[in-house]
Formats: sequence, C-alpha cells, structure tokens
Amino acid sequence: MTGTLPPFGRAVAELRRQGRCPVSGTVLVLVDHWPETRPERTSYPRVVLPADAGPDAIDWSFLTGLDAVVVAYPTLTGRERLRALLRCLLAAEPVRLLVADRERSRIHWIKSAGRGVEFQP
Repeated sequence: MTGTLPPFGRAVAELRRQGRCPVSGTVLVLVDHWPETRPERTSYPRVVLPADAGPDAIDWSFLTGLDAVVVAYPTLTGRERLRALLRCLLAAEPVRLLVADRERSRIHWIKSAGRGVEFQP
C-alpha cells in the first residue's frame, strides 16, 4: 500500500499487511465527520474521510476483500462528493459496499457479494 491513509486507517492497514483482517471483516468509513470519541480497536474499526480531503487522495487499498460501510450525513456531504468517494471505494474492490444514511435511517446497497455492483456512482 502506498499513499495517504485516512485518519485511524493505520491499524487496519497494518492488519492487512500481516495478512489479517478485522474480526467482523467490516470497516466503517465516516465521511465529513469525526467519531465522538477516539476509536478503540474494535471488531468494526472506523476510518475518516475528513471534509478537507479529496477521496482520491486517500489510499483505500486496505479495504480490498473486506466489507465497507460508508456512514454519511447528507447535510454534511454533497451528492457528488459521496459519489466520488464511492467510486474510489469500489476501485479498492471491497466484497460489499453500503451507505448508511444517518439522517434518514436508511441503508443503500452499492455492491453486494451475490450481485456485484448494484448502483454505479
């Protein structure tokens, strides 16, 4: 892996370098907001795409073969920015990719294990 890792991404990237993955096989990607407390090492690690960073400036390759859930607030993140992030994440080839819309309490499938890409951002 080369490039800039997202905040809190170093621990997950190190696991991947060792040939391991988080217990859950899932990484939460917080877009344009930070966790309320510093993320502890959990089975669902969190990484952050800061509001001042472009999605294409981040090395997302540690997500290859894992599930990724993007946690988004539409009032914080514009549609085009979210789509740009989803394109970058799809390029990393996660097994599954979902968006959790925290304001509307909805989950949107972008890529599933059974059908592949279900929505082209």
